[in-house]
Amino acid sequence: MKIALVSPTFRIKGGVETTTLSLMEALMERGHGVKLFTSEISLQEFPAHLREATHELHAGGLFSTFLDWRRAGWKLRSLLEAFDCIHCQNHPTNVWLYYCFKKARNHPPVLLFLHEPPAHLYGDMALKPSYGKKPRYFKGRIREEGWNVLPAMMQKSVFYSLRYLCPERLDRFHREIDGRAVHAADLLLTTSRYIQEKLKGIFGLSFEVCDQGIKVPAVIHAAPDPDGKEYLLTVGRLEPQKNTEMILQAMKILSDRGACLKVKLKIVGSGTEAVRLQQLCGELSLEDRVEFLGFVSRDMLWQLYAGAMAVITLPFNEPLGLVPIEAMLAGTPVIVAEEGGMKETVLHEDTGLSVDPRNPGKVAEAIERLYRDRDFRRTLAGAGRKHASARFSWDGFVTRMETYYSKLAELRHEGRH
Repeated sequence: MKIALVSPTFRIKGGVETTTLSLMEALMERGHGVKLFTSEISLQEFPAHLREATHELHAGGLFSTFLDWRRAGWKLRSLLEAFDCIHCQNHPTNVWLYYCFKKARNHPPVLLFLHEPPAHLYGDMALKPSYGKKPRYFKGRIREEGWNVLPAMMQKSVFYSLRYLCPERLDRFHREIDGRAVHAADLLLTTSRYIQEKLKGIFGLSFEVCDQGIKVPAVIHAAPDPDGKEYLLTVGRLEPQKNTEMILQAMKILSDRGACLKVKLKIVGSGTEAVRLQQLCGELSLEDRVEFLGFVSRDMLWQLYAGAMAVITLPFNEPLGLVPIEAMLAGTPVIVAEEGGMKETVLHEDTGLSVDPRNPGKVAEAIERLYRDRDFRRTLAGAGRKHASARFSWDGFVTRMETYYSKLAELRHEGRH
């Protein structure tokens, strides 16, 4: 089959981006013709062998507008006709395709995999607030790219002028276009029942839940701490919604109690909160117990998972949460937030521990319990690996996606689309 993957941007590398690239590679290995279309690529980690099969649209990136959406649709119009089916990931790729095929009588069927509703469009109906980092974003772009970013800045200035003059009308227009684009898709998928309910409330449509797969290295070597101490590991972008501060507050409680003094915290990831969190470590006198590692390679990440005493992640309303799934597959017990999609992936007291992400005392209790009870840790680790291996198999995920693509391709070949 000839399959088009359409993804918003590879300026950042989160769970969606990692899964997209792994899926692209797996489909190629199974003999499919795959092409990736995205707004921009600026990741150093982007695999070189996949770049040849990737087309950059230069259509707005992270903070795109309706002007970008129209331009992307126009660019895609002549590029997608030859494919058997199209797999698009998240907003605004669905809107790109809406504009692309708006007047077309015959076009490839579209699978929309929506991991979460866009917060900037749906506010309280979405999962997490939009934190308004746009000015900081452009400062970073100028530092990295110089005046090459000027055309994008000029386009955004028009958008923000419209937003200042008629914000409610503009928001209604954006939501209306997004809704039309969702309804135009031929197959709707999402990651969890939690997100399924959110999307049904917004769009009035039933999305099918498709468990994501995780690609696990053939051999995982544990990475022990150089000082010989046991360590907790947390992984993710350092942004407010990831709630890394609560883990630091829990570490402070343990320090004040004189508990778990031989346990360090390793933090993998970067983001707008990095400097503030490092300053908070100083204020809490945790400099000797917390290590900021920044971004690490996938190989090193799996080694860190395998070497950790436990992996802890406490984001607010996470759509699914790939980090605890990866940790369970690496044979490491997990502590997660008792809300969002993680309530479905981690079973409390069976495959991990679930805690209130707003209560540092409860978080500290969970950490201390795992530190003191090694048998319980081993039990959780074994049950977690068995659960994750059965539900989130990588080969199983790729096969499921092939089945979806085949059904859509039949519509194309039978002339029913």
